[in-house]
Order: sequence, then structure tokens, then C-alpha cells
Amino acid sequence: MSSEAIDTTATITTTPTPTAEEEEEDDQKIMETLKDLSLCRKEKRKVLKKLKRKQIRKEIAEKEREEEEARLNDIEEQKKLRSWFSV
Repeated sequence: MSSEAIDTTATITTTPTPTAEEEEEDDQKIMETLKDLSLCRKEKRKVLKKLKRKQIRKEIAEKEREEEEARLNDIEEQKKLRSWFSV
């Protein structure tokens, strides 16, 4: 066994997530670009599908965050967690 010490003071850095307004602006820019470009119908459909999937994933993630936040704010759930961690 090695006697290496584990650094428990490491911090986690996250990249700032774009706000909903910024993402919406990006999507609008993409849509304007699509209108300006003379893409064939197949390419336009492909880009639109990609945008739709992105929007759906974003909505699902937002819903999951809200549910998790509501669950963590629930008094009964907090009691369960405290009793589980105190064992």
C-alpha cells in the first residue's frame, strides 16, 4: 500500500452555462442564417431536427432540475435523507 495523501481540498470549476435568453438568441441567429443560405431542403430539415432535439433536451433538463429542487425542499424528503446519512 502506498502512503500517498489524497487531496481533499480540490475545487470543482464549472463553465458558466448560457442563459435561456442567450440560447434563444443563438437559435434565432441559426434560423436567420438558414433563411439567408440557399441550403437544400434536406440540409434545412437536418438542422431544424437538430435544433428541435436541442430544445427538447433543454426542456427535459429544466424539468428534472425543478423536480430535484422540489424534492430537496420537501420536508419529508429532508427527514429521510438526514436519517439515512446519520446511520
